[in-house]
Amino acid sequence: MNHRTTLAIVAVASAVVGIEILLTDTDLWEAAPSHAYGLIGFIVIDIIILGLLLGKRNTAFRISMIWGVLQFALMLGDIITAQPSGFDTYGEFMDYLFSLWNFDLLLVLQPVMAALGFLGNKQRNMGKKLAQ
Repeated sequence: MNHRTTLAIVAVASAVVGIEILLTDTDLWEAAPSHAYGLIGFIVIDIIILGLLLGKRNTAFRISMIWGVLQFALMLGDIITAQPSGFDTYGEFMDYLFSLWNFDLLLVLQPVMAALGFLGNKQRNMGKKLAQ
């Protein structure tokens, strides 16, 4: 399996997990609807990346690499700066958040996307050099 195919699978997984969170996490919609709308934006970008990959656009690797790092940073930044609504302590909020398998998976998928984007971009650049 090549980097493009693997990266497409990761983009689909990221979008599907995001959709699953939107459909099942009522606390997200009640306590932080702006975060739910942000997640919708994340899903849209995942789908755009998938389209670029399926269209065999070479920019897809670079965009995937940047997006994976950015989304991971945004998710971590949100965790670090969160003002937990509906929880007595920040620790309770963390326990809740990291007890959600889908949140954990979405978080882990982002560095995977970045790494695959990096490897795909590197392989593409090596191919260009060999062709010269």
